[in-house]
Amino acid sequence: MNKIFDPLLQLKQEIIASFDENGTEFIESELTQFNRPSGDGVNRVWRSSDFRRAHIDVVDVRERHDFWVMHVCI
Repeated sequence: MNKIFDPLLQLKQEIIASFDENGTEFIESELTQFNRPSGDGVNRVWRSSDFRRAHIDVVDVRERHDFWVMHVCI
């Protein structure tokens, strides 16, 4: 278990689940290149009557560069 990354990865999943529950995901074509099947990139956007735009961007290149970042903006 990793004391830093395990909670962050869990938080990422909780944020995505909350956005799924409270909004509707839509595709911004310029962001799709950053959604990677390998899981090292997440770049998704939602909207609802409660918020105009909710965005999560995750770069996970721990294996290659020991680097992980998550940006969330609502």
